[in-house]
Amino acid sequence: MELAKRANKRKTSDNAKTDQGKYSGKYALTDLLVCGECGSPYRRRTWKIGGVSCKVWRCLSRVEHGTKFCKESINIEETKLHKAILRGLNKAMEDKQEAVELIISNLLYGVTGEDEVLDAYAIEKQIEENTRVLNETIAISLRSQGDKGRFEEGIKKLSDKIVALRNQLDLVRIQMNSKESVRLEIEELKRTVLNEEVKFDTFDETKIRRLVEYIKVMGNNTLIITLKGGLQIEEKIE
Repeated sequence: MELAKRANKRKTSDNAKTDQGKYSGKYALTDLLVCGECGSPYRRRTWKIGGVSCKVWRCLSRVEHGTKFCKESINIEETKLHKAILRGLNKAMEDKQEAVELIISNLLYGVTGEDEVLDAYAIEKQIEENTRVLNETIAISLRSQGDKGRFEEGIKKLSDKIVALRNQLDLVRIQMNSKESVRLEIEELKRTVLNEEVKFDTFDETKIRRLVEYIKVMGNNTLIITLKGGLQIEEKIE
């Protein structure tokens, strides 16, 4: 799936002679790292500093056009970049339950390729959010000294939406459970992930591809890491 996705990418360099471009796609960050100022992808380069080879990631627009289109992008030494990403992922574990649910959903999708896995996670989040709003609305209604009838329509709409979402979730779960491979993967990952401490201490290209949607490099030496599912973490590059 990953190779097919890369093969279908349009060229990302003005100097590329083919649609795939002159840059190799073997690094996970090639598809994930983007400039927070101009939106161009970041690319891996090799510098020699004092005779020592150093791997650096740079904004592609800055590489090819200088400061004409991108004046504030920063260069990042690869080991510092990796460490910042790992710190960010570990920070996500502070809200372990939500992060683990997200990780399980995306690992399952990576293993099975079944869209229902991600659909179930999205529906569960919608149910949680609508339930929160419903509870707040009911609480405000109970405290109100005025006409409580004006709250009834909103409460009914929220209640109906939650019921519809739960019915939708039941259908998705039936689809998932009807596929034995998905059911077995769910059980195994829950046993592994939920019963053990989740910690990112080494930079694993496969895990990064599966969990991260994209990473913005900001001009203030900060990364904004967006996980698949929308969870965002901000981390300083040190």
